[in-house]
Amino acid sequence: MGRIIEKIKIRGDPQSSGNEVFAIYDTGTEWSYIRRSSIPSDIVCSPITRFKTKIGGVTHEITEMCGINGEIQGLSFDFKAYPLERVGIMEGKEVAVIIGATTMKEWDIILNPKKKILDLSALKRREFIEL
Repeated sequence: MGRIIEKIKIRGDPQSSGNEVFAIYDTGTEWSYIRRSSIPSDIVCSPITRFKTKIGGVTHEITEMCGINGEIQGLSFDFKAYPLERVGIMEGKEVAVIIGATTMKEWDIILNPKKKILDLSALKRREFIEL
């Protein structure tokens, strides 16, 4: 498992300027989450069948899913995220987004924890292998 914290732009409309926040890319987390107060105003979240998840020792009841357009190092991608009231402070940074393993696998984002960098080469190429 690995984790890297890096800034991400989040937005509803892919053409908007978006908000820059800290995100943790965490292979130990299956899904992606977003702090409710960081959800752009042009995003409408959809109700889902509720479930509970535990993050940082705190149990959260999840009732919605949001489609988010993100940008990391100038490269755009989209993902679904579940809203949380608070994500937390990690490595001294107020984190607003958790990018989980499912999103990283979908976009072929690879962590290099030794160098503390993200390998975004597939995202740069915009070519993905499905089968």
